[in-house]
Amino acid sequence: MNSEFTPEELAKMLLDDMEANDYDGYMEMVYDLLVTQQDKVMEYDGCEEEEKQNNIQSLIDYFDKKEEYEKCAELRKLQNKL
Repeated sequence: MNSEFTPEELAKMLLDDMEANDYDGYMEMVYDLLVTQQDKVMEYDGCEEEEKQNNIQSLIDYFDKKEEYEKCAELRKLQNKL
Protein backbone atom coordinates (compact mmCIF):
# COMPACT_ATOMS: atom_id res chain seq x y z
CA MET A 1 0.00 0.00 0.00
CA ASN A 2 1.57 3.25 -1.15
CA SER A 3 0.16 6.34 0.55
CA GLU A 4 1.04 9.76 -0.73
CA PHE A 5 0.40 12.89 1.26
CA THR A 6 0.35 16.51 0.29
CA PRO A 7 3.00 18.64 1.99
CA GLU A 8 0.26 20.17 4.16
CA GLU A 9 -1.05 16.75 5.22
CA LEU A 10 2.45 15.55 6.05
CA ALA A 11 3.22 18.69 8.06
CA LYS A 12 -0.06 18.31 9.99
CA MET A 13 0.70 14.65 10.76
CA LEU A 14 4.20 15.51 11.98
CA LEU A 15 2.93 18.36 14.15
CA ASP A 16 0.17 16.21 15.63
CA ASP A 17 2.73 13.53 16.44
CA MET A 18 5.08 16.05 18.03
CA GLU A 19 2.24 17.56 20.07
CA ALA A 20 1.32 14.11 21.37
CA ASN A 21 4.85 12.87 22.06
CA ASP A 22 6.90 15.99 22.88
CA TYR A 23 4.49 18.63 24.12
CA ASP A 24 7.20 20.90 25.53
CA GLY A 25 9.12 20.80 22.26
CA TYR A 26 5.90 21.42 20.36
CA MET A 27 5.05 24.50 22.43
CA GLU A 28 8.59 25.87 22.03
CA MET A 29 8.39 25.38 18.27
CA VAL A 30 4.98 27.09 18.05
CA TYR A 31 6.29 29.99 20.12
CA ASP A 32 9.37 30.37 17.91
CA LEU A 33 7.22 30.26 14.80
CA LEU A 34 4.81 32.89 16.11
CA VAL A 35 7.43 35.39 17.22
CA THR A 36 9.61 35.02 14.13
CA GLN A 37 6.73 35.02 11.64
CA GLN A 38 4.47 37.67 13.17
CA ASP A 39 3.50 39.18 9.81
CA LYS A 40 2.30 35.83 8.52
CA VAL A 41 0.37 35.22 11.73
CA MET A 42 -1.34 38.57 11.34
CA GLU A 43 -2.21 37.86 7.70
CA TYR A 44 -3.33 34.25 8.19
CA ASP A 45 -7.03 33.97 7.47
CA GLY A 46 -7.43 30.24 8.14
CA CYS A 47 -9.10 30.94 11.49
CA GLU A 48 -11.09 33.68 13.13
CA GLU A 49 -9.44 36.37 15.24
CA GLU A 50 -11.08 34.96 18.38
CA GLU A 51 -9.52 31.57 17.70
CA LYS A 52 -6.10 33.19 17.19
CA GLN A 53 -6.55 35.07 20.49
CA ASN A 54 -7.51 31.86 22.30
CA ASN A 55 -4.57 29.93 20.84
CA ILE A 56 -2.10 32.61 21.84
CA GLN A 57 -3.67 32.75 25.31
CA SER A 58 -3.12 28.99 25.64
CA LEU A 59 0.56 29.56 24.90
CA ILE A 60 0.71 32.40 27.43
CA ASP A 61 -0.87 30.15 30.07
CA TYR A 62 1.58 27.35 29.26
CA PHE A 63 4.67 29.57 29.52
CA ASP A 64 3.30 31.30 32.61
CA LYS A 65 3.16 27.92 34.36
CA LYS A 66 6.76 27.35 33.28
CA GLU A 67 7.65 30.79 34.68
CA GLU A 68 8.96 31.90 31.28
CA TYR A 69 7.61 35.42 31.62
CA GLU A 70 9.64 36.93 28.77
CA LYS A 71 7.86 34.60 26.37
CA CYS A 72 4.52 35.58 27.90
CA ALA A 73 5.33 39.24 27.28
CA GLU A 74 6.24 38.59 23.63
CA LEU A 75 3.03 36.64 23.12
CA ARG A 76 0.97 39.40 24.73
CA LYS A 77 2.49 41.91 22.29
CA LEU A 78 1.42 39.69 19.41
CA GLN A 79 -2.00 39.17 20.95
CA ASN A 80 -2.50 42.93 21.26
CA LYS A 81 -1.73 43.39 17.55
CA LEU A 82 -4.67 41.19 16.55
